[in-house]
Amino acid sequence: MQVLIDHGHTKESVLNDYTSEEIRILYEKCVKGDTRRDANFIENVMAGIGGAFGGGKEIKKLTDKMRE
Repeated sequence: MQVLIDHGHTKESVLNDYTSEEIRILYEKCVKGDTRRDANFIENVMAGIGGAFGGGKEIKKLTDKMRE
């Protein structure tokens, strides 16, 4: 429920208006979007520090997996 609330849904809507299938789909979309955003952040940090810690290849593998 907190994930949906963090994404702008109200507790009342989740409890009263959404079906369990809608909740599942919305939750999955929220988590996938968050993971992609986090991958973008990691990539930006890596670019900012010039890949000095761990190398670009390992970070690229991680961010690609997060974006699946």
